[in-house]
Amino acid sequence: MQINQCMHKELLAAETVMEQYLAKSIARYIQDPITASSINKSQMIWLEYRQAHCGAVFNTWREGTIRTAMGLGCKITLTQQRTHSLWTSFLTFEDSTPALLPEPQK
Repeated sequence: MQINQCMHKELLAAETVMEQYLAKSIARYIQDPITASSINKSQMIWLEYRQAHCGAVFNTWREGTIRTAMGLGCKITLTQQRTHSLWTSFLTFEDSTPALLPEPQK
C-alpha cells in the first residue's frame, strides 16, 4: 500500500508538471485560436488514451496485488512522455532561440 501511495504522489507531481507545459503551450498560441484549440483537443484525447491504455495494463495484472502499481507506473510514464511531447511540439524553436520552458524529464 505504501508503494502505491508513493507512486500516486509521483503521478500527481508528473501531472502538475504536464499541466504547466500544457498551459505554456496554449499561452504561446493564444493569438492563434485554431492551434490553441487543437492543443486542448489533443490533450483531452490523450487523457482518454492514457486512461484506456493504463486500464488495459491494470487489467493485465488484475489477479495480482501489483496491479495498482503497474497501472500507476503506466500513467507516470505516459504523463512524462506527454510532457516531453508538449515541450518538443510547442515550446521549442527551430533556431537557437531558447525553449520557453526547460526540457522535462523523459
